[in-house]
Amino acid sequence: MAGNTATRLKAWKNIATSAAMQRVDPAWLPQPHAAHLLVTWRCNLKCVHCPSWQMDSGPELSAQEWRAALRQLHSLDIVKVLGGEPFVRTDIVEVLQAIREEVDPYILQLTTNGMLTERVVEAVQAVAWPGLQLRISVDGRPDTHDRQRGVDGSWRRVDATVQAVSKLRQSLGFRFGINFAVTDDSIDELEAMAQYAAEYDADLIPGVNVDPFLTSPKPPEEMAQRLVGLSDPSAGLDAIEHAKTGTRRQLPGLDHLVSKTLAKGVGRQQLLDGRLDFPCRELRDLIYLLPNGDLVRCGMDHRPIGNLKRQRFEEIWYGQSANAGRERVDDCPGCLQSSVQILSRMYAASSQ
Repeated sequence: MAGNTATRLKAWKNIATSAAMQRVDPAWLPQPHAAHLLVTWRCNLKCVHCPSWQMDSGPELSAQEWRAALRQLHSLDIVKVLGGEPFVRTDIVEVLQAIREEVDPYILQLTTNGMLTERVVEAVQAVAWPGLQLRISVDGRPDTHDRQRGVDGSWRRVDATVQAVSKLRQSLGFRFGINFAVTDDSIDELEAMAQYAAEYDADLIPGVNVDPFLTSPKPPEEMAQRLVGLSDPSAGLDAIEHAKTGTRRQLPGLDHLVSKTLAKGVGRQQLLDGRLDFPCRELRDLIYLLPNGDLVRCGMDHRPIGNLKRQRFEEIWYGQSANAGRERVDDCPGCLQSSVQILSRMYAASSQ
């Protein structure tokens, strides 16, 4: 069971309440229930399809500043921590402990490139519980992974992290998955990667690269995302569906079945339609926070609505800038952020 009984029941209650109130009173505004926390733009790789390592990293909230911000976000059921590469922060363990202690979410999903084995192991040992979903990105066999990640020898280092984490999983009870980007370079290695993941008792979670990813010079009304690195999306979809991979062990039985139903068709829509058109719940059930504490509309629109280092969350959430942001969300033509669609479906209890 991910999380404990109390946090699981709280998450189900929030899902049911948001879904019901959306139908009864669409103007009703909940407290946020799921968050993407970008804790840094810095990265120690130079991935072909991700520009994060080229970003001006700028100021970052300290671990104590993150704790102060998180203290105001008890309503969160799901916290996704990503970057950049979260583990380049020397204080990442303190940030993760703050999430556990101040929010106590049902799910804490942590994504890493696995380059810093000792730091990953330290973090897992510090915060592991059944609600932790650790995702390590491995983009193919050694040569393919190194090409995709832009650093020679990166596969050797991530493989060491996979092995170390696998040894901890049984005793600490967290959930372990391997993210795998399906590209022209890696598509023929999908079956081999499924076997690799199985060897370490991890789910293989395939996905596709999109551009822009997390960073965008223009909002989605002005700049649509596109698939990159995969010249034949149909072939990619066929390979993914044939391999029968995915998040099989990331949630307990009933929760997994509900999540699977709500996520049905998202990958097909993303790969074949070129845009996800859905009732987005950003700035209602979902929030996006940047490394400097900016609350923004979403991963495609980083114009700040407020900043949690300088303002109280309640002041931002009920303010004019947030209301204007919600209007932009409602008018959005769609994007390729599959995670946002799945979370939006969850809190709207809708598979469409």
